[in-house]
Amino acid sequence: MCVPFRNISNREFDGDEEEDGGFGSAVEVSGDGSTLLIANEDAKDKAGVVYAYVRNGSTLWGRRFEQKSTLWGRRIPGAEFGEGMSISYDGGTVVVGAEDEADDAGRGYVYERHDSGAFQWSQMIAPSVVLGETNFGEAVAMSGNGARVAMGGPRHGDRKGMAYLYDNPRDGSGLSLATKLSPPAGSAGGRFGKFIALSGDGKVMAVSEFQGNGVVHTYDIFG
Repeated sequence: MCVPFRNISNREFDGDEEEDGGFGSAVEVSGDGSTLLIANEDAKDKAGVVYAYVRNGSTLWGRRFEQKSTLWGRRIPGAEFGEGMSISYDGGTVVVGAEDEADDAGRGYVYERHDSGAFQWSQMIAPSVVLGETNFGEAVAMSGNGARVAMGGPRHGDRKGMAYLYDNPRDGSGLSLATKLSPPAGSAGGRFGKFIALSGDGKVMAVSEFQGNGVVHTYDIFG
C-alpha cells in the first residue's frame, strides 16, 4: 500500500530559484527515508540547484518533509549541477555532480548534514585526467555509509568514458581517489560511466557502456 502524504512543487519557492523551470529533473531519497533531494539542473541558466528536505515528526502519519538546505555548487551558468547525485543511507552525506562545469570537464561537490538538519559544503572533487568533454559527475553513486563514492565521466577520451572510485576514511580528510577504471574494450563512443551503481556495503560496482547492444561491467572492490 502506498500512502501519499505530500506533493512538493516549485510553487513553494519565491520564484528566484525556479525561473528556468526543471524542478524535479532528478530525485533521491536516503535509505532510511529521512532525507529527500530534488534537483533542478535548469535553474539559473542551467547552473543547477538541489533542494534538501528532512522529515520531521515522530510518527508515520505526522512526519513531513521540510526544506532544510539549498545546494548551489558554484552557480556557474551551464554547469548543470544536479544531473547526477547520491545520498548516504542515513542522509548525512550528499554528493552532487556538475557535469558541464569547467568546459564540460565536470566537478563533484560533497555536503555533510549537521545537527540542525542543514547541509554544508565540505569538498569539491575533479577528474584527475581530462581528455576533452569528460562530463565527470554525470553519474554518481555512494555506498550506504558514505565512505565510498563512484563518479562517471562518460565523455572522457573521445567518449570512451571513465569511472572514478573514491574512498573516505571518515577521519576528516575527505574523499581521495582510490582508482580509475577505463572501458575494457576501449573503443570510442561507448560512454563508459554514463550510469553507475554501488552496493550498500561499497564492495560491488556496476558501470554501463553503450557498445553494440550495450553491456554492463561489474567489479568486486577489495579494501
